[in-house]
Amino acid sequence: TMTKCDYLIRVSYVIGAYHPDQTWSAIDDNTYDGQEGQPVGYGATPAAAVEALLEMLEWSEEIS
Repeated sequence: TMTKCDYLIRVSYVIGAYHPDQTWSAIDDNTYDGQEGQPVGYGATPAAAVEALLEMLEWSEEIS
């Protein structure tokens, strides 16, 4: 299993976000390859997007 130290998180500003809570996105650059269904965290701030991503990554590790 991966630990938080194994993630390479990239945060980006989402231009034209449909909802204010999705203004920022975060991905794990080590595992994300653009395929649909991969974890992407969204949030109103960069920190919120990272937190959402980490929750998704931790959840996906629990079920695998």
